[in-house]
Amino acid sequence: EGILRSYLIGKFGKFYVQEKEPQEFNLIEVDLPGEDRDERIDSCERYLDEQARTPLDLFDPDGEQVRFRLIKIDDSLHFLMFMISHIVIDYGGVTSIINRIFRYYNDESAEKLFCKGFDEFIKREYEFLESPKSREEKQYWKDLLKGYKRNTLSKERSKRNTERNKDVSLYLDKKAIEEVSRREKTSTFNMLMLGFHLSLAKLLDVNDVVSSYIISNRADKEFRDTPGLLARLM
Repeated sequence: EGILRSYLIGKFGKFYVQEKEPQEFNLIEVDLPGEDRDERIDSCERYLDEQARTPLDLFDPDGEQVRFRLIKIDDSLHFLMFMISHIVIDYGGVTSIINRIFRYYNDESAEKLFCKGFDEFIKREYEFLESPKSREEKQYWKDLLKGYKRNTLSKERSKRNTERNKDVSLYLDKKAIEEVSRREKTSTFNMLMLGFHLSLAKLLDVNDVVSSYIISNRADKEFRDTPGLLARLM
């Protein structure tokens, strides 16, 4: 997939994804020090911590934009390390890659999963942005949000709440969230966002709260397993 061999280019205050030519992939195997399994696992934890603190070369075409390592503990135990930036891929894309790795690892003859490329997704998104439907939706949101003003956490209101000893904490029960999500036929993410909105409303002492976030439910079957950042553009 092209997104796994892409780097970023900065031009005039904007960032672009540049895809590199296909190239042979070599999986680096790491043999860590240690007299026994426990010592090697301790070494593995230190190695992973070090790798997590080592930035990826997102802007260097000759650098490492994606980092795979096969870490050997002993002949019967290995760990696979996979690092990639959230700038170029979302959670759904990461799980898709991991699922494929283990799918083919467990069965080399497994049928390949079909999905369209990330470049096709971007092309379709731009076509939508130029369409009458896009302009209609943009106007809809402008009309709906008319009168709302951008606001940061108000120090004055927060001070008032503190003076009244108002508790602005909100505790969410995982099982309750899952139960309500199933009952209302929505996602746990939407329920968590509802809790976030309620917290802001209490903290700011207002009734209406509007916040924006990027989300992709990957509802289109042809892009469900496509690696990339499938953010819906507005």
